[in-house]
Amino acid sequence: MHRGPAPVATVLACLLAAAAPAGPLDDLAFSLVNAERAGRNLAPLAADPVLGAVARGQAAEMRDLGFVGHISPRGHRTTGARLALAGVSDASVAENVGCYASNRRGAGWKNLVRGLHDRLMQSPVHRANILNPAFNRAGIGVVTGTAASEEASEIPLPAVWIAEEFVNRRLVIARTAATLTVDGLEVRMYGTLPRPGTVLLRVRPRTGGISERTVAAPDGAFEIAFVLPPGTGRYEAQLCIGSGSNTPANAFTIDSGAPPPDAVAALGPAE
Repeated sequence: MHRGPAPVATVLACLLAAAAPAGPLDDLAFSLVNAERAGRNLAPLAADPVLGAVARGQAAEMRDLGFVGHISPRGHRTTGARLALAGVSDASVAENVGCYASNRRGAGWKNLVRGLHDRLMQSPVHRANILNPAFNRAGIGVVTGTAASEEASEIPLPAVWIAEEFVNRRLVIARTAATLTVDGLEVRMYGTLPRPGTVLLRVRPRTGGISERTVAAPDGAFEIAFVLPPGTGRYEAQLCIGSGSNTPANAFTIDSGAPPPDAVAALGPAE
């Protein structure tokens, strides 16, 4: 399981650039990734609109701020933090990022995307993310603009920036709800498993200790509830598939002292 972002393969030093429509290029990049997987008898990745929005935002920020990487200089947001802000609670994620520019006459945006994809496949870590059989959903964002030539920085070249977000979605969280009761903050989580089974809830306060609860999901759907004493600080909650599992499928942070609408948030994976 990949718990953090992949190292960056910086193809070219990318500078501040003007925007250009790139929506159809997202689909091209996605098809290239799934073609690589199909050629190795791996299941295709399903497109996830939330991951796609995160990826496109990261690609645009790299272009606009002149960097290629996983940690944004604007607020120092990591991959896990960006995904958590979007509500992605999956515990297993990875990200590829890159930029590619060319002065080849008539290269066109599509050929630049293909060139960047080829370079990602030549990088062992990025290739491993693309071909990881554990990942089942992804979002890919591509933006276009201009980047400085490595030989002559004053010469702008057509360039594309890409971000690819991969997750292993083992269960689906339909919604979470938090309400104040006489006993404290009551948290309920609703979701579905891909098949009938059990869900293990593990709650860990920041001060130490742990409590566990197992809920059956005979038809795949589950509802799990727990109460946190008021004003006892922040907790980490993990959902695992199977009563004896030590591998979290989803992770959340819960603030027992926050207003109910703000109490539960996705917890980004360890960086």
